[in-house]
Amino acid sequence: MKSKENYIKYFTDNVDEFELPAYICQAIFNLNKLANMSEEEIYKKYKFTNNCDSEKIERKALYKMLVDIEKLDPSIPYNKYYLNYFE
Repeated sequence: MKSKENYIKYFTDNVDEFELPAYICQAIFNLNKLANMSEEEIYKKYKFTNNCDSEKIERKALYKMLVDIEKLDPSIPYNKYYLNYFE
């Protein structure tokens, strides 16, 4: 198991590029529900773009979203992202 402080980074660095959009959508849903943020607010805050080289940007945004989700509910990133993907 990765240490508590870097499991989010490990997850975002290693999630498959084809599954990345699904996890981003899940993170958007979680932020919408937990932080009461609109999709527009989320896109603006985490700096999503339509750039053709967006995988790096998407991974960075997912990392930031998971860190913020962890602040609201510490169990969600570990259980629903890290464990769900690696077990």
